[in-house]
Amino acid sequence: MKNPENPDRTGGNTPAANPRGSVRFGPFTLDLDARKLWRDDALVALPSRALEALAYLVAHRDRAVDRDEIIAAAWHDVAVTDDSLIHAISVIRRALGDNPAQASFIETIPRRGYRFTGHVEPAEDAVQAEPVTLRDAAVVSEKTLDRASPWSWRLAVAVAVLVVASAATSLTRDGS
Repeated sequence: MKNPENPDRTGGNTPAANPRGSVRFGPFTLDLDARKLWRDDALVALPSRALEALAYLVAHRDRAVDRDEIIAAAWHDVAVTDDSLIHAISVIRRALGDNPAQASFIETIPRRGYRFTGHVEPAEDAVQAEPVTLRDAAVVSEKTLDRASPWSWRLAVAVAVLVVASAATSLTRDGS
């Protein structure tokens, strides 16, 4: 389906359809590579299709995006109805704390689709997970301990102990 505003639209794997990096809007950071949404330092749980729809709207924020285009981008070759998109947009709005009547982030374009209206800027210090080395496995940052639940703290300590014990066992066997 062609769009008169954007005749080259494919809804597929164009650079605009699969942007790279991270962007900020309001208190949120959207990691476009990992498809994760953060509010400040907290990960926001969103279903994968809702994240895909949000990423697509953010990538095409310069225009109104047709419902069919969003569905093609988020659901690919899966046949879904407009109800699936409406539900995904509702989930996104709830996660963003957005009100459809006074939209701060997602505006409904009646009988057409949606437009992302939030102010977006590149995220220079985006939240990113780094690979953990053996040396780092035993070190748990104070910031992580402060915001972690008691069970996640216990799990982190147990994993660190297992990693250290495994390394010590391996060194002992190699040294004999």
